[in-house]
Amino acid sequence: MRLILLSALILSGLGTTLYQVKTSIDDRQRNLRNLKFQISNTKRDIAVLEAEWAYISRPDRIMKLSNDLLQMTPIGQDRILELDSIPMRIELNEMDLERASFSPKKQGLDIRVKE
Repeated sequence: MRLILLSALILSGLGTTLYQVKTSIDDRQRNLRNLKFQISNTKRDIAVLEAEWAYISRPDRIMKLSNDLLQMTPIGQDRILELDSIPMRIELNEMDLERASFSPKKQGLDIRVKE
């Protein structure tokens, strides 16, 4: 009699545990399906946004907007300078900078100090 009661108690415990594991697995599978659905929706949204960005950022459209709204025109050949015509920066060490009798900031110079 005791053996039958003990067996029934063990079987009911195992049955309860098995049911809890099954419901836990079902919940996880439902969550996994929801996540896969969200991922596919997000990928679709990204593809749509990339297509919209490609359409909006067309060079001919940007050029037309810059001309119409900003009154911008392309740079002419006369506005392009040679690299040699750009003044180079003066590089001084700290001793030369201390000996200088003028303030570089007041003169509007861009001076970099070598360390």
